[in-house]
Amino acid sequence: MAVTPWPSGMRLGGTMEFSGRNTILRAARVEALRRGAARFLRVPLGPGDPEEWVGLRPMTPDELPILDRARPAA
Repeated sequence: MAVTPWPSGMRLGGTMEFSGRNTILRAARVEALRRGAARFLRVPLGPGDPEEWVGLRPMTPDELPILDRARPAA
């Protein structure tokens, strides 16, 4: 689990599932992040429902990272 502080709050992340190309957000993965936050963070998650998000993570066959410069915005 990783925690990234942002001005508007924090981002919890750290799950990865090898299941092909899909963007299904599994409730069990979200719940695992919530349990981890409750166990290790002293700061409450805050009021309301936090934003939940899922995305694809690029990976090469040899598991080396893909590094390149970001393209400028159009």
